[in-house]
Amino acid sequence: MRTTKNFSSSSIFFGWWIVIASTFGFALNAGLYFYGFGSFFIPLQETFNVGRASLSGAFALARLETGLLGPIEGYVVDRFGPRKIMLLGVFMQGLGFIILSRVNTITEFYIVFVFLLALGSALGFSQPLLAVLANWFINKRGLVMGIATSGIGIGGLFVPILAWIIVTSGWRPAMIFAGVVTWVAGIPLALVMRHRPEQYGYLPDGASVHNATIDVANDHDSSDDQEPELEFTARQALRTKAFWLLGIAFSLRVMVSGSMVIHLIPYLEDSGMSKELAALALGSLAMTSVIGRLGFGWLGDRFDRKNMVLVALAVMGFSMLILAFATRTWHIVAFFILYAPSYGGLAAMMHAIRGDYFGRTAFATISGFMATLMAVGTIIGPVFAGYVFDVTGSYRIAFITFGIATFAALALIVATKKPTEKDLV
Repeated sequence: MRTTKNFSSSSIFFGWWIVIASTFGFALNAGLYFYGFGSFFIPLQETFNVGRASLSGAFALARLETGLLGPIEGYVVDRFGPRKIMLLGVFMQGLGFIILSRVNTITEFYIVFVFLLALGSALGFSQPLLAVLANWFINKRGLVMGIATSGIGIGGLFVPILAWIIVTSGWRPAMIFAGVVTWVAGIPLALVMRHRPEQYGYLPDGASVHNATIDVANDHDSSDDQEPELEFTARQALRTKAFWLLGIAFSLRVMVSGSMVIHLIPYLEDSGMSKELAALALGSLAMTSVIGRLGFGWLGDRFDRKNMVLVALAVMGFSMLILAFATRTWHIVAFFILYAPSYGGLAAMMHAIRGDYFGRTAFATISGFMATLMAVGTIIGPVFAGYVFDVTGSYRIAFITFGIATFAALALIVATKKPTEKDLV
């Protein structure tokens, strides 16, 4: 196996540098793309003179593209490593933002958003970062996923900045700002990525290949030891019941969270908040979600991760029902208090549990296939919420539906069992 450099002499496990870079990568993508488009939503709606369902359709098509191409995206990350693919994706996403600053019709917006911005996001951040983290860590996978995905919460800091640029200069300069920042920050982060620790003299979690060999020969016991992780190919994973139950459950979960990212700022503005205050609220939710990402990630490494997922889903479902019937300010505050940590915890744990169940060998490819299932939820959710608002003038029916969907996801996770060796056949 070809190696480029041996980092084993360093006192700091190189995997932690990857965690730091991944954290900033998630922050960049979330702040400018995932959360950021909530700030662009109403200005774009006014510019193109379309309903909320029509504009949400662009986000739905982006999720469809991610779902259809997810297995291919995952395969190329597993095959060629994260660095090259991330560099390509960062270039595409930055270019997509800049071209979007020049579009004049909803059709042009759809084309650029789906084929440059959304595809660039998947190749530049989502797929490579999750894969490299799963490759470099096993015992600490929950904590590491929590730390890295906390960047998604930190990325919320970009939301009020984008809102301020939109209010003072317009949405087109804000798009250019997002594109330039994507390039300036994203390219150096991509250069930090390394595919697998074995290529650099390590085993996952920082164990030395040499020392691990000695430990096995001496039948050495350690408090950190655990059963070897089963390694599934994509084909083997697709044959398991666990893959489909997890995929459908996570599809329901992202149906809710994806819709809230798009429609929460419009909802808060409809409730009387200014654009700046609504953007600050979404940014605060994102930042507060860090508590859940770190807390649930840490707990998931020490207790059964499946049980932690169930707790988080129960809290999220309850929070959506609170928001559906909110009539006072403190109801919205209660929603934020419950939703933020549960949303953050699920974001970390759903990736960690996928690695626990199916291993590292084809993590990105398996994630890509699961993204196809999850795309169903992310397509339906935003468009459904926009349609409900266009027809009724309120999000209540949508929020009630999202609460029910979250509890349905909980039931599916209860029914999920971890694959065993017999599933490898």
